[in-house]
Amino acid sequence: MFYIEGGHSPSLTSDQSAEGASLPSILGLIPRFPLSRPIIEALRTAIPYFPLRHTLPDGRRMLKYFGDHNVPRIVEEVLVAGVYDSIPGLGPRDGDIVFDIGAHIGTYAFRAAKAIGGNGRYIAVEADPRNFSLLRRNVRSLQGIRIDCLNLALWSSPGTVTLHRHPWGFGGHSVVFEHGSDPVEVRADTLDNIVRQLDLSAVSFVKMDVEGAAVEILKGGEETLSKFKPRISCAAYHTPDESQLVADLLRHHGYSVEVKGVLHSYTTEPETYVYAMAE
Repeated sequence: MFYIEGGHSPSLTSDQSAEGASLPSILGLIPRFPLSRPIIEALRTAIPYFPLRHTLPDGRRMLKYFGDHNVPRIVEEVLVAGVYDSIPGLGPRDGDIVFDIGAHIGTYAFRAAKAIGGNGRYIAVEADPRNFSLLRRNVRSLQGIRIDCLNLALWSSPGTVTLHRHPWGFGGHSVVFEHGSDPVEVRADTLDNIVRQLDLSAVSFVKMDVEGAAVEILKGGEETLSKFKPRISCAAYHTPDESQLVADLLRHHGYSVEVKGVLHSYTTEPETYVYAMAE
């Protein structure tokens, strides 16, 4: 089964599965010429939102935007290193109901889907409309599990927030940091409201990478934390005190918390993650 915002999606057609196939075949010819790199960079600038197929380490494929340089790093972080599942017993399990908050274009879905299986449910929340478009298309290949894709920002209260798009990439968009020159107004709601609207009987695991908004999101999910005690894995390196604030809030709700610095192959300093399970 496949669900988007409560509705049922039609079956994936062969035409849909071939989306983004034409430009890679053209670019395959470019390296034969001395100006291949400038040509590629010029194309990235000219058509940054052209969808290309990107092959994952296990051979599956997903779509990425041509101008997005960060996807290989995200794949390494999420699918290879498994940074959100690095604590034994923390990550998604068979039959779990999983929230992916800050889902970007759906990379984590490929890991979560394997773990939760046909009895699980994966709920992806992505505020940016452009990234949300690819998120929906990417999760179509994950047959046999229930998926909800929500185009909104989670926050401490419902309403509207300004999403500031990062000037250097297709991720890193934030409702906290006022960077970039292409802001967009997006709908905001609380985690507690979404859990009620989806009539969830449990919330098993929450993965968050939300560019500084983690504390506000958790404030809007205190009923969910108290009632369901989901396991939590949160990127918390966006401000100097973010990890401490997240950890303190979770400890207040009876969680056992581990704060861990993770050094990626592409970083010179460790990035901080907060891992939490109910005591």
